[in-house]
Amino acid sequence: MYKIIIILLIISACSWNAFGHGDLERRIHAKTKAIAQEPKNPNLYVERGFLYYQHEEWDHALADYLQAQELGFRAKILYYRMSETYLELYLFKSGLICTQQYLAQDSLDVKIHKLRGELFYKSRAYDEAIYSFEYVIQHSIDLTPENYVTLAEVYAKKGPSQKELILGVIERGLEKLGANVFVLQEQKLNYFKTFNLTKQALAQYDLIINSSTRKEGWYYQKATYLYQQKKFKAAKIHAEAAKQAFEALKPNKQKTKVMIQLLANIHTLLQNLENQ
Repeated sequence: MYKIIIILLIISACSWNAFGHGDLERRIHAKTKAIAQEPKNPNLYVERGFLYYQHEEWDHALADYLQAQELGFRAKILYYRMSETYLELYLFKSGLICTQQYLAQDSLDVKIHKLRGELFYKSRAYDEAIYSFEYVIQHSIDLTPENYVTLAEVYAKKGPSQKELILGVIERGLEKLGANVFVLQEQKLNYFKTFNLTKQALAQYDLIINSSTRKEGWYYQKATYLYQQKKFKAAKIHAEAAKQAFEALKPNKQKTKVMIQLLANIHTLLQNLENQ
């Protein structure tokens, strides 16, 4: 019965996806008919262009936007739509030109600065990307962990010399959004490991383990890291802790494919440690 329910859910999900895809095609077709009746109406081209964009037909979307522009449409939304389409087409310079046209009408809008940051980042203009993403962080009403993760990634592209700035961005995110934001805590751990800050990385592992309800995976990760650092005694302690945490789980949680693999990894690590 359980398997039947799962199959029905999968079929239902696929049906909804097909409906959404088909709905876009229906709307594009309807908009095309409207354009045939009003071929000089630029709004219709902008509207159909966005439908094409959602349908991931970037070339068709851009063609419609350019046609709207040819017909005299100059509203800022057109330049935003063109910019995001150029981003998908890897035409970053063209996208940045369109963002400039947008900024000429509205220089304060956060979303255009975010889009400019993405375009600069993709074109490897990292200083300009940093400026744009900093603007987003300073002026956004609803900040997300992604804002800080992305900015830190841009700094990281400039190399290890940006270490303090990278870690500073993550700390700013934790201060603004709260210390319990797991994505930022995990990113902080990754940067500590990247910069070979072993002491800080181990402390960060402890912080994450202590705040996690499911500890077995984190104990294993810390044990593996300790093993890599040749801290074999501590690695064995944490590998045993990972095994005990695993064994404390309810049987149904132990039997998933991921958890079976985790247990195998724990046993392999313990065997390797026996040889040290």
